[in-house]
Amino acid sequence: MSQYKIYILIATILIIISVFFTVKIINDSSDLITIASMQKLPVEIENKSNDVIYVNNEKLNPLEKKNINLGQNEKIVVTNNTGTVLIKTFERIYKVKLKSFEVVVKNGKN
Repeated sequence: MSQYKIYILIATILIIISVFFTVKIINDSSDLITIASMQKLPVEIENKSNDVIYVNNEKLNPLEKKNINLGQNEKIVVTNNTGTVLIKTFERIYKVKLKSFEVVVKNGKN
């Protein structure tokens, strides 16, 4: 009878560990699930300079952030940049020091 209780205990522990890792994997992949369902790439633009920049003709003050969802072949136009602009995606962080530039998503890779 005691062997039966040990097997039940081991099975219970394995089930709890499995549930824990399943929930962890689902939470970690929620960003990818959102991107796949929307078919848009979430992009965060942060103005790290001391001057105002314009993102799609909208003012972005120094040290402010703006979240934009970009679909395929959509673009973001940044103008009047005098410092550094950070562009964050779920994969990478880009530091851009160009005065004016465009961000375009093509084939979900750029």
